[in-house]
Amino acid sequence: MRKTLLVTLDFYPKIGGVANYYFNLCQNLPQDKIVVLTEEQRDKNTTTQEHNNNRESAFNFRIIREQLMARWCWPRWWPMIFKIGRISRKETIERLWAGDIWPTGLAIYLISIFWGRPYIISVHGRDLLLAKKNKLKEFLVKIILKQAKTITVNSQSTGRIAEGFGIGQEQTKVIYPGVGKQEDKNTGRQEYKNKIIEKHNLVGKKILLSIGRLVERKGFDKVIEAMPKIGEKVEDLIYVIAGEGPDRERLEKITRRQEYTRPQRLAASDGGREKTRINVIFIGGVSENEKWAWLDLCDIFIMPARETKDDIEGFGIVYLEAAMAGKPVIAGKSGGASEAVIDGETGILVDPENHEEIAGAIIKLFNNKELARKMGDNGKRRVEGEFDWAILGKEMEEILK
Repeated sequence: MRKTLLVTLDFYPKIGGVANYYFNLCQNLPQDKIVVLTEEQRDKNTTTQEHNNNRESAFNFRIIREQLMARWCWPRWWPMIFKIGRISRKETIERLWAGDIWPTGLAIYLISIFWGRPYIISVHGRDLLLAKKNKLKEFLVKIILKQAKTITVNSQSTGRIAEGFGIGQEQTKVIYPGVGKQEDKNTGRQEYKNKIIEKHNLVGKKILLSIGRLVERKGFDKVIEAMPKIGEKVEDLIYVIAGEGPDRERLEKITRRQEYTRPQRLAASDGGREKTRINVIFIGGVSENEKWAWLDLCDIFIMPARETKDDIEGFGIVYLEAAMAGKPVIAGKSGGASEAVIDGETGILVDPENHEEIAGAIIKLFNNKELARKMGDNGKRRVEGEFDWAILGKEMEEILK
């Protein structure tokens, strides 16, 4: 593998699928052949910075943090060109890897014109859709992509979006997101589970779980709208939504409007009250340990993601994480979800706009425990066999040779 400089605005300790994607790929590449240039830490909390620095000191690859985006000049990414050039000379870099199409990809494209070195670029779906909103940006992105030696995409779905920029299939290579080994996730998990059960009174509850940023494309609103129908068929159900985002207030308003008719025998035992509110809780952002504890505790994981005008679920690593926890997954027929979830084998794909269909899939899995268990087992085996970071790192290494 040639010594490579990955330049990205998304990297550890930043939270998110893209940051996690690059961090894990780099951990599984030859450590003396990869250097990462990323943004300096924005968190000015000294304790937080010391914790992150201590963790980084344990990594065997080099991470360089600098202010890549200027505050006062335009274009703001202009200083990035000089910093990439300086570090490339100092580190004797042979190949450039753009982790972001804009503006990192543009900066690396300009450097390649004068430096004459090949570059690769990674795209994730949403970045391409955003580029289409601006004609000038779309024109420049086409040039950036066409001049790249290789374009890595996080799913075949993202590859099809790239084809809309005039890119042939021979130029793209799918490098899926992965999941770490299960034993790496077990640290203190039982302690977290015990605390969660006590805090949220989960004994005897059936748990439907969603994890993700609270934005429209995740489809959590449609699950909430499906809850009244589910509540009539599934007793002791609680829907847990983990994550933060701009859509939280709207989702909470939808939740307050939903109610359902309780089964007659339950209504009779409750003073004749037939109507009841759905049981949905928003728990906010969760730590890595809390996330895996919730995945262990839940019965079904659901994220019926849908495509919006300028956003798409390029793949959905959380689907794989739920599968790794041995849980059946319900996903939307959109973006790369059909590659993360095999319909009828590891989960169920639904129309993300149809809350009736979503309700039907949830009821089906709660009422057929054997089917739910089988899908969870199938999903776990598939993730362990196909989505291990060590395997994906080897695939990336071949591209960088």
